[in-house]
Amino acid sequence: LYLSSAAIMVEMARRKLSVFILPMPLIGIAGPVYPIANSIIGAAEILGAWTMTKAVRVDTPVEAGIISGALNPKTGAACFSGPESVLQDLAVAQLFRQKYGTRCGTGPGFIDAPIPGSLSIYERMLKSLPSSLSGEPLFNAGILGGGVVFSPEQLMIDIDIAYSQYYLGKGIGGKNFDDSLALIRERGIGGLFVDTDHTAEHFREYLWIPRVFERLKSTDVRNALEHDPVEIAYRQWKSILEKTEPYTIDEDRRRAIENVVEKARAALSEIEGATM
Repeated sequence: LYLSSAAIMVEMARRKLSVFILPMPLIGIAGPVYPIANSIIGAAEILGAWTMTKAVRVDTPVEAGIISGALNPKTGAACFSGPESVLQDLAVAQLFRQKYGTRCGTGPGFIDAPIPGSLSIYERMLKSLPSSLSGEPLFNAGILGGGVVFSPEQLMIDIDIAYSQYYLGKGIGGKNFDDSLALIRERGIGGLFVDTDHTAEHFREYLWIPRVFERLKSTDVRNALEHDPVEIAYRQWKSILEKTEPYTIDEDRRRAIENVVEKARAALSEIEGATM
């Protein structure tokens, strides 16, 4: 931690304000090129902030998360969307959940892709699905470029991805086993279920119906290009904006919010070692 950040954390701990620590260790850059080494560094940083906070005031709540990265050997840059990053984050989350009985968030929404497209879809799935299946179902929709870009197209795409993971997480539905047997026996060998009341009543509950991803049953290239998910997402969010009244806030509330922010900025500037 920088001294300014540490000074703010100490002051927050004294006032029983929740302290949040989010290390971003980088394998191959600020740590050995072992994924487990990065997990060790990240966990140590969290425990250090945790210990400091509790030493100042034991009843101050502490929250933590980790967004680890890795060296890109081709460019020397830090990347956050490889399989090693997923493993590193989940290892720390598992440590805190099983060893210390508390939660440590991960960074499945933090991806590198700068624009919506095949890379952003791949990275979102790679980071969010293992996290969800491991008990860390955080999902940051619409965020690109290492957390600094918001894309409405990506938001629409992510909604489809999130729903697919929701259906996957529900499981196969073992509670419906007996009912399934009864329905199958009712129709018999070769029976169809497209026209049954049961299908009409339950298809939205049990079938994933994406709004952006068109599941085409054709090898026609032109037809496939006309159903590009990014283009569909663009049309969808534009349509939503056209039908939605812009949110506004009255002048009194706006001034009240600004006053709170100014008071907070002044209070923080008085903390020794802090810079604003």
